[in-house]
Amino acid sequence: SFIPFLLKKQTYKQKGVSILEPKVPTNFDSDFWENEEQPLHLTDYIRIIYRGRWLIILSFLTVFTATVIYTFTADPVYEASSVLLIETNDSMDRALFNLTTLGTQANVLNNQIEILKSRNVAERVVRRLENSAFRDSISFFQPLEDGSELTFEDRVRIVMNRMEVEPKRDTDIITLTCQAGTPFEAAYLANTIAEEFAKLNAETNRLE
Repeated sequence: SFIPFLLKKQTYKQKGVSILEPKVPTNFDSDFWENEEQPLHLTDYIRIIYRGRWLIILSFLTVFTATVIYTFTADPVYEASSVLLIETNDSMDRALFNLTTLGTQANVLNNQIEILKSRNVAERVVRRLENSAFRDSISFFQPLEDGSELTFEDRVRIVMNRMEVEPKRDTDIITLTCQAGTPFEAAYLANTIAEEFAKLNAETNRLE
């Protein structure tokens, strides 16, 4: 095994030179091993935390203050949901997707979800909202800061982006969720989308 040596400086006056001679430690359990790395204990971690307590407190207060400011200054977002029951009827799918056979029930549900999220439904919703008595209560019909208004394409894009469609597992039910700046707008938008989707389905069935 390797034994460390300490170099002790001894001076020999008769030769006028200094010679470094190794000195072997005689007591290996004494202070020679004081500088060896020792494992950290819980008290050591507590001591480290205590020394940096002001930095930790300052960081916590900074994050807490930023969170509070964002919570009270950010625009609120409300959600409203509509539940749709999808019947096993392939007429709408054949009309819109040119399908000859429907396949499994999972395909029926997936096709209906894509129709619900389609641009066709969003355009019908925008046209209906534009002629609605509550038009002025819908945010994307309000004038912009410069006095201009959003285009029809912009409104259609907003409707498509604000809706989320999620199927309920092992059922024929779809949950439609819409987001808006007010509870009324969120609920009105969700209901309008659901109604226009049902109307589109009914119109397709009548054409068959």
